[in-house]
Amino acid sequence: MLHGRERELARLSGLAADVRAGGREVLTLRGEPGIGLSALLDRVALERMPVIRGHGVRQEANLELAGLHRILGIEAGADRLRTGTRVAALLAERARDTGLLVLVDDAQWIDDSTADALLFAARRTVGAGVGLIFAVADTPVHPRRDRLGSSMVLGGGLPRMRPGRLGEAEAGRIVDDRVPELPPRVRAHLVEIAGGNPGALVALTQALTAEQRAGRLVSPWAPLESIAVSPPPVSAGTRAVLAILAVLGTADLTEIMPVAARIGGSMSNLAEAERAALVTVTGTTVVFSHPLARIAAYAAAPLAVRAAAHLAVAEGSDSRKDTLGWHRATAALAPEEATAAVLAAAAGGLGAEEAADALQRAAELTPDPDRRAVRLGLAAAAAREAGQRTRAVALAYESRLPAMAWPAARAVAEGLEEVRLRVLAGQCVPARTQAERLARDCRRGELYGRLPEALEVIAACHIGAGRYRDADMCAREGLSWAARSGDGVGAARLSAVRAWVAAVTGEDVPPGTGEDESSSGAEAAALREWARSAGYAASGEWERVLERPLPDGVLAVLAAPDHVEAAVRLGDRAGAIAVSLRLEKAAALIGAPWADTLVTRSRMLIAGGSAEPPPREGHPFDRARAALSYGELLRKARRRGEARPWLTEALECFERLGAAPWAARAAAELAACGSPASTAARGTGSGDDVVARAGLTPQELRIVRLAARGAVNREIAVTLALSPRTIGFHLYRAFRKLGVSTRAELAGLILPDHL
Repeated sequence: MLHGRERELARLSGLAADVRAGGREVLTLRGEPGIGLSALLDRVALERMPVIRGHGVRQEANLELAGLHRILGIEAGADRLRTGTRVAALLAERARDTGLLVLVDDAQWIDDSTADALLFAARRTVGAGVGLIFAVADTPVHPRRDRLGSSMVLGGGLPRMRPGRLGEAEAGRIVDDRVPELPPRVRAHLVEIAGGNPGALVALTQALTAEQRAGRLVSPWAPLESIAVSPPPVSAGTRAVLAILAVLGTADLTEIMPVAARIGGSMSNLAEAERAALVTVTGTTVVFSHPLARIAAYAAAPLAVRAAAHLAVAEGSDSRKDTLGWHRATAALAPEEATAAVLAAAAGGLGAEEAADALQRAAELTPDPDRRAVRLGLAAAAAREAGQRTRAVALAYESRLPAMAWPAARAVAEGLEEVRLRVLAGQCVPARTQAERLARDCRRGELYGRLPEALEVIAACHIGAGRYRDADMCAREGLSWAARSGDGVGAARLSAVRAWVAAVTGEDVPPGTGEDESSSGAEAAALREWARSAGYAASGEWERVLERPLPDGVLAVLAAPDHVEAAVRLGDRAGAIAVSLRLEKAAALIGAPWADTLVTRSRMLIAGGSAEPPPREGHPFDRARAALSYGELLRKARRRGEARPWLTEALECFERLGAAPWAARAAAELAACGSPASTAARGTGSGDDVVARAGLTPQELRIVRLAARGAVNREIAVTLALSPRTIGFHLYRAFRKLGVSTRAELAGLILPDHL
């Protein structure tokens, strides 16, 4: 997939459409090497039309008509008019009826005669549907040529499009496509080094070592070291100066020249690099002209030259104090305590990912075994908080010391515990604000191992507030971080959260909500049971609700009301009372209004028609469930007038929450109370008229037809290869559109037999 190239692709697609319609189009794509010109040609080559594709060759740039032979396979004579006419006839023949695209990659290396012949042919094929696209890379002039190709192709005489460098987001997506779940710090370094150049990104991802893929960077410049490149075509002294600039990235002349002087560099070296188009000097700022130039300058430098460059920067640059320890450590070729101490001291102010790298490198440079073990132990603690569990285990084993805590994670851990208590007290809004702040702290401090927990707490706050879509998005992001860090328990808990949301909203249970309970922990297993029970309650499968074990602790308060309702509906009053008593004991320990609401609903279900009205407090979903239960009890007691307000309140709340199965039940109860239903879908006319007025989708119509014929949800699900929950969701939407509330009313409608 091409990221960040929507504008370019749209223009190329429009060009191809014009050519198919018989138009003549010529376009020059121009950009720096690696910017993705070939990838754009690859995409346009997929257009539904014939394509002739060729490319220029540097060694043949001065060979007359060599490009024409390579691209079209024809040999031409010295008569340019005859050659152009012959090419025009060939392209017109190939373009007949369907149009033709001629794509020339590396057009900066095609000879002048070939370029002129192709352009002549394009001018002579007006109305034949021929398109020419030249991809021209910005390349220094070949030593044996005074210019590159045709002045028309490379100059300003043709329409042109110049793809720019990618932004950080688009560059990051390229890295994600090529190396999924790469640790964030390594990913960020690749994006920064590549400077928005897709080719540089591809080269960097291909050169990643196993250690780097696992999250360790021996130094911030480690990604530059692994790429096999040729040294820049300049003198050895200039290469040394370029190595210093590669270390700095971007520098001011007042900064780089004193540093370069420490290794014998001078302004003449910088001038040589500028003449070779390797660097650009703007005012007093020196930058590499291309990201690949920086990579080549560093990767091709011998180890001794790189070490000298880092040492010179460490000793001569005042503006890089934050990386002083890294420069000295990268320059060190043997253990030295002074350098190790500087790097270890700096680790306390770094994010967990970089701190793990710094402490591990400091340990490698530490001569004393005991001090080395301590630094390895701290590196293990930082790696664990960064979500690099496998690496943390290896470091801890090498340390041979008891597990250590990473100081920066303590505040986050204490904050998350405080947030959980707030959620338990029903303070969802302030709890969410605090949890979101802690999640930001995790990202800033590279505490990625804590993010799944933080996001789970935020999801719980969203659930309490009835924001189910937001809860699912948080849980999905948390699952991604849990997968990266190998956090099986966190993944299981977040999967259960997503399963509960799916159960309440009537959607399919998302993939990835694994059933393996052997290694996910007791609390995660209890969460999963709560989600399953919620799903069975939503679909009215009360026997299956009672088959699930009732969890302990807080989850008992959440799950118990469904067990009470199941027992009451199945005639097991004694069982309902036993579960209710257990619920009351657990709720008393919590002492929050939301827990009291669940206790009241359970008592109300047991009391039946003599129940008192439920209080209007607690979480929105729980209030709506209580209103639905009370309205249903009133309706069964033939107190329909009193039932309608409660049922209407429940229906409106369920609809706001997107709880489709429960909204359908509330609507059915209202219909049973004799509430007027919409007549939008009723009346005379054909089945097509009914469907048109109601706005049914084809899928809804299929399901409604089967339901009208008497099929139950499970039978419809088997027929259409969908889940029963999905069928229930579509039926709820269709019932609302058609203005009916029961299947009996549905059977009375005129529905078309076709789709």
